Amino acid sequence: MSVDIDRGRPDDLELLVELEEASFDPREQWSESSWAAELHGGDRDVWVVRSGAGELLAAATTQTVGDVADLHRIVVLGPERRHGLGTALLRHAMAAARRRGARRMMLEVRADNAAALSVYTRAGFVEIDRRPGYYGRGSDAVVMRCRLGGADDDD
Repeated sequence: MSVDIDRGRPDDLELLVELEEASFDPREQWSESSWAAELHGGDRDVWVVRSGAGELLAAATTQTVGDVADLHRIVVLGPERRHGLGTALLRHAMAAARRRGARRMMLEVRADNAAALSVYTRAGFVEIDRRPGYYGRGSDAVVMRCRLGGADDDD
C-alpha cells in the first residue's frame, strides 16, 4: 500500500487531539499537552497520514535517545483501520529512528490489543517483558523490542 506520510507540525495539534478523541477510550486518551510535548520535543518525531481534505487519518510518535527509540503512540482513525496505515507508519517511524542512530526500538502495548500485537510481531518485535495490571485491573502491558539494524546488541 502506498501512503503519503508527512512530519507532524505544531499546527496539527488540534487535529491530533481530535484524532485521539475519536480513536481511544477517554481513560486512555492523551491530553493536548502530551501531544504538544511530542510535537515540540527535539528528540521526538511525529508522523501523520492525511486525507485529501487534510483530515488526520493516522499518526505515530517516537522518541530517540542514544541508540534506543521508543514508539510512544500509533493511532489510526477507526474507519481507516485494517488498511495498512498503522503498518506503514510503523515502518516509516522505524526507518526514521534508524536515521537518528537508533539500533533498536521499544514499545508497550495492551496485551488484549490483538491487532496491534500482530502488526508489531510482523514488523519483527518480540515480547521482552509483561507488566501485570498496567492498564488497570486485568489489563497487562506487553513490552516489546525490535532490532533496527547495525551491530547486534547484547541486552
